Amino acid sequence: SEVYTHFTMPPEIIEEDGIIKYRFYCLRHPSDYVTRSRTDSSMSNLNGHVDICDPVPVGGQHSITQFASGSTYNKAKFRYLTTTWVTSCYRPFAIVDNLPLQDMFKMLYAKVDIPSPSTVSRDVKEAFELLKGAVAAYLQPSAQRQRSVIHIVFDGWTAPHVILFLGVVVAFEQAGEL
Repeated sequence: SEVYTHFTMPPEIIEEDGIIKYRFYCLRHPSDYVTRSRTDSSMSNLNGHVDICDPVPVGGQHSITQFASGSTYNKAKFRYLTTTWVTSCYRPFAIVDNLPLQDMFKMLYAKVDIPSPSTVSRDVKEAFELLKGAVAAYLQPSAQRQRSVIHIVFDGWTAPHVILFLGVVVAFEQAGEL
């Protein structure tokens, strides 16, 4: 079957609970694998993996179309870049639902997996949890660092449709640079 061209061959043979199984490693993502029992005649789990993974051309060669267009799409990197863009450019999480933006993404790569606003929110929260210790350590006074100042500003306003907003702006200045 053609599905096997997506995996490293031959598969690894393993034993789980006395049952012989085959472990098929993805050519595109070598840490990903699909396990199949030796007695299983169905290939739905293999086909399922291929359906969600970008296939690698036979022999690891990229087609001239892909080479010429320069597509470097990677689902995980796209999510990382979306998280970076949303946070560093002050964009709302819901921006990923913007249809013209989605059309632009799909024009560049038709099979792009655009994360939902809740996924973007979760990714931002996860990045915050991972980085908050490093940021806190950076903001701590240090004999090696030059003079630094933190300035906190609160800004309240009312929108025309009587919705109240409170903004908090934190500016960090070190050695004359914000």
